[in-house]
Amino acid sequence: APPARPAPRPNTKPMGDGGSPSPYDSRMRPTDLHRPALLLCAVIAAAIAVLSLIPVAELPGPAQPQSTRAALNQHMLAYAVLVFPALATRPAAALWLLPAAVAYGAAIELLQPLVGRERSAADMLANAIGAGIGAVLGTTVHALVARRGR
Repeated sequence: APPARPAPRPNTKPMGDGGSPSPYDSRMRPTDLHRPALLLCAVIAAAIAVLSLIPVAELPGPAQPQSTRAALNQHMLAYAVLVFPALATRPAAALWLLPAAVAYGAAIELLQPLVGRERSAADMLANAIGAGIGAVLGTTVHALVARRGR
């Protein structure tokens, strides 16, 4: 007969080892939230697509056009919010998420003339800058939460 295994001891698995937390440890790590964060990113991406591809006549809000600065700020904010959740939970995702977010923003800009909107290189740049800002903020939040959990 094979030798009997000893019973596991509570709280023997250190946090931050890349594995699942011990069943005896109720603390959550940021990486435990990565899948829900990716789902949130997908929902945000869908909202960006809908708002970016609605014909101008159907857009909610005031009928007068907004300033260029306000529009660029909205682009930066949208793409910062897009990448933030995933990078706050797993900074290594930046290796694929940042290029994907920049490509996504460029693709939307390329599609906009099909719905009567203008294609804009400035908007593409604002999308990329916003994704970079979201990446810096997300990785900073991850580092602060990880440091606090030690």
